[in-house]
Amino acid sequence: MYYYLVVEVEVVVAVLVVVVVVVVVVVVVVVVVVVVVVVVVVMVVVVLSYYFKLWLWVSNAVLRLSEGHILVPNKLDS
Repeated sequence: MYYYLVVEVEVVVAVLVVVVVVVVVVVVVVVVVVVVVVVVVVMVVVVLSYYFKLWLWVSNAVLRLSEGHILVPNKLDS
């Protein structure tokens, strides 16, 4: 009976080790995925905001150009 008890304890310990390893791996994978998703979202927001600001700057420059604010020599004609 002692031998069977030792075998059962070894099996239980082995199962517990496997469960702990699986849980740790799953937690690490989840943390890595969350960090990657957060980094990608932040990068996308930064890039989109940069391009949006760039688009606003270009559109404002084109608007000023079309209104003649940038073309200073045209003011001499008027």
